[in-house]
Amino acid sequence: MKKITLFLIALTFSFTAMAAAMHGTYTVGTGGTESYSSLKAAVDAVNTNGIDGDLLLEITTNLTETSNVWLGVNTSSNTITIKPASGVNATITFT
Repeated sequence: MKKITLFLIALTFSFTAMAAAMHGTYTVGTGGTESYSSLKAAVDAVNTNGIDGDLLLEITTNLTETSNVWLGVNTSSNTITIKPASGVNATITFT
């Protein structure tokens, strides 16, 4: 009985620890209120969680990326768009 209980507890924790697939609009920038502070962090989240609908990453400030950023996710029939937020003229610099 103890083994079954421990198994069910572990199974419950594994389901709650799984992140949900992403969709919708997320902001990326260093202003302090964005969803992600770097493009790498946002893309890493997409790679980890996958997507289940169209995804928009809006860049809100200039960014300097010091690490490689790669996107490798199966989008099925969904789209991933990365663009400046409305009214923002942002630059992404890769060093």
